[in-house]
Amino acid sequence: MTKINSEPTVEVDIHASSLTILSNDYHHGFNLPDTADLYQYGPLKHLNRQLVKKVTQTLVNVVSINIKHWPPSFKEDPKTAGFLEGQKWSEYVSALISVYPSLGSLRENMGMELMWRESNIIIRTMNALLDEGIGCLSLHDCLIVPVKNVKDAKEVFYSTYESKGMVRPKLSVG
Repeated sequence: MTKINSEPTVEVDIHASSLTILSNDYHHGFNLPDTADLYQYGPLKHLNRQLVKKVTQTLVNVVSINIKHWPPSFKEDPKTAGFLEGQKWSEYVSALISVYPSLGSLRENMGMELMWRESNIIIRTMNALLDEGIGCLSLHDCLIVPVKNVKDAKEVFYSTYESKGMVRPKLSVG
């Protein structure tokens, strides 16, 4: 229902933004698997996707991989609390680390650094679009753009990542 300059809009979203940026990190970099969904690859595919995504973000923020039980934030969050029954923190952590080993050895403040990098990417992409006269709004790791400018937004995202020496991100439109 959001419109920009009276035009209908759509989100252009960076899939697994933190993992994508982390994969390009000088110290922790790795090759991303060639898959449509980085949160459902290999041993992750039989796990709850929403929990995999949240555990990934938790590990990026350097929560210990050695804790025994789900962090309190998972139990307090109505979006994840219902999924915890019968699920083990250690199973999710070991599956994630088997696919993305860097998640088990991140440096302090890595989560903040990734958020800073992500915000720089979004701001640079927004400014490039605005310089072309294309209105846009940011929302975390995605941009809301007029439907007619989806191709422009994708091209600028790709260009922004490449200008920072990173591989092109997977983008989704919806």
